[in-house]
Amino acid sequence: MNLLVSENAVKTELESSNIDLGINLSHRRKGLLWYLTYDVDFDGSYTFLNPYNEPVTARVTFDFPSSQTIYDDFEYKVENVELIPKGNLRKGLEAMVQIPAREEGKIHIAYKSSGLDFWKYSFADKIITVKNFTLNLISNLNEYNFPAGTISSSTKTKTKNGWDLKWEFDKMVSDFDVGVDMPNRKNPGALISKMSYFAPVSLMFYFIVLIVIGAMKRNSLHPVHYLFLAASFFSFHILFSYLVDRLVIELSFLLSAGVSIGLAVSYLWKIRGKRFALRWQAQRSFSTWYYLLLRSFSKGIPAWW
Repeated sequence: MNLLVSENAVKTELESSNIDLGINLSHRRKGLLWYLTYDVDFDGSYTFLNPYNEPVTARVTFDFPSSQTIYDDFEYKVENVELIPKGNLRKGLEAMVQIPAREEGKIHIAYKSSGLDFWKYSFADKIITVKNFTLNLISNLNEYNFPAGTISSSTKTKTKNGWDLKWEFDKMVSDFDVGVDMPNRKNPGALISKMSYFAPVSLMFYFIVLIVIGAMKRNSLHPVHYLFLAASFFSFHILFSYLVDRLVIELSFLLSAGVSIGLAVSYLWKIRGKRFALRWQAQRSFSTWYYLLLRSFSKGIPAWW
């Protein structure tokens, strides 16, 4: 902001900043992608000082943080005088107020908005002095991180709804900002690709088990049977890729695994009978299927639970 003294503009810094911030994260899914959307409730009170022994006119300008969002319940007051946004706001809102000698001016800014992936509060694009700064963040985040180029919070408090973070600085000189990254959820597309990439390895172990058991029992399968068993094996990946776009990933995983195991066991039942399928092949094949599912589980399912 600028202070006009004898027709000359002199820039001044904020004497104090007291900000209350609320963040409500909501993961939203579109197709195979998750988006980290959040609602933010911002309420900031600021003061600045007239250091001169005479009254001055202060020009206070508020630049909107972003032009790619909305500002609901917007309130901008300077010296308890509310400014109504109108006209071209690309250059922000400007207020002209009289500040008595050696007195402090007050600014209040409040709004509700929304964002994606991260929230950041920027002091300036250069090194400045930040005086008497306090930011209280109340959120429903179950975990969090700090973006690159930002300062970690002074205190962290775990609540039943999430995390409360607080930044406090008395007189800090820095060009770093403050902010938080929203906790991510693994996108199903990348998970499916990784699981399908390792499917041939699991299929190889599956066939090794069947060949070894068949040789030990002198009851080997015809080579054509392995082709149909491979088809039942890969049915897991095909069905999982289809269902994950329509159901939650946990349910898609369990349904695909059940169908795939059911196809393999029922086929062995048909070609070798109930005794062979249930006593020998089903037990061995189940252990190999379990290897497939366990390996798939380790590729990303825990990130969802």
